[in-house]
Amino acid sequence: MRAFIVAIAAFVPLIFVTAAFAENTTPAPATPPALDTSNPHNNCASGYYPPRAVRLNEQGATTVLVHIDATGKPTDTEVATSSGFEDLDQASRDCIVKNWHFTPATQDGKSVASTKQYRIVWKLTGNTSQPHLVAPMEVACADIFADAKPRWTSYQSAAVQFRITVAGTTMFPFIAISSGDTLFDAKAVQCITRLKYNAAILDDVAKEVSWSAAVRWSPRTGLAYTDPYRIGPYCPDGNFPADLWKGDPPDSTVISFHIVQGGVTAGTAIERSSGNPALDQAALKCVQTWRSPFAAFMATAPDVGANVRFNWREGHAFVLDDGWR
Repeated sequence: MRAFIVAIAAFVPLIFVTAAFAENTTPAPATPPALDTSNPHNNCASGYYPPRAVRLNEQGATTVLVHIDATGKPTDTEVATSSGFEDLDQASRDCIVKNWHFTPATQDGKSVASTKQYRIVWKLTGNTSQPHLVAPMEVACADIFADAKPRWTSYQSAAVQFRITVAGTTMFPFIAISSGDTLFDAKAVQCITRLKYNAAILDDVAKEVSWSAAVRWSPRTGLAYTDPYRIGPYCPDGNFPADLWKGDPPDSTVISFHIVQGGVTAGTAIERSSGNPALDQAALKCVQTWRSPFAAFMATAPDVGANVRFNWREGHAFVLDDGWR
């Protein structure tokens, strides 16, 4: 896979950026706003490239109209021209609002609110690789599951999320989707702690990454491992009683929320209804139980805006990971 570079501001080192912006055509103040050259975060460096976009080789340019208040803070953004990919467009908006700062526009010697357009180029280039196992999981964890055949006579599967360090070791594993069997889940986590990966490489530099995998057992085929295993946050089917189900709703439920100190969710709200108020409320209650597992290990408490989409089909809530940050 190729590495990625995000391009926006000329004064930032070229490993991150190239220059690309255009003024808006509305009447300008006497002095237009300008990016604050003393702010080192006025760029959208590689960390903002959505992992899904890298995986799908998405590239393009998003033109964003930025609303700037009289203090130089961006207060809102609008996509003027799409890159063709919703996740790249959203990453452009997130980067600007969270990190950028401007020297405000002036009119008659006073700072005033203003707008300005920027073109953010998302481009994959260079040389990179995702983590991959040094040795097969089935070999590394054979002794852990030595009693699997007599103990489990039916199919078992547990999804585990964890971190892979720059040294290729794993840390902070936790069960994201339970097998329903406490012992099997514990063995799956124990197995993950044994695994060794070749580290993720970005622009020839090893990077720590979040990862996920499914540990599976079948009496017919034995132990198996799926890596990586893409999942979003989880809501058990038991959260959605059968009497709520009235057939396929016309649309998805979209829930917005914030991840705050301790990794818990706050400010949950229904952004878009599925057409079934009872299912919407069930989704809302599920999100309120989530906890971001790695927040406790961050040096500072995060406050991250996010949203997640529930697809309702055949009596189940499929939680998609398109909005979980």
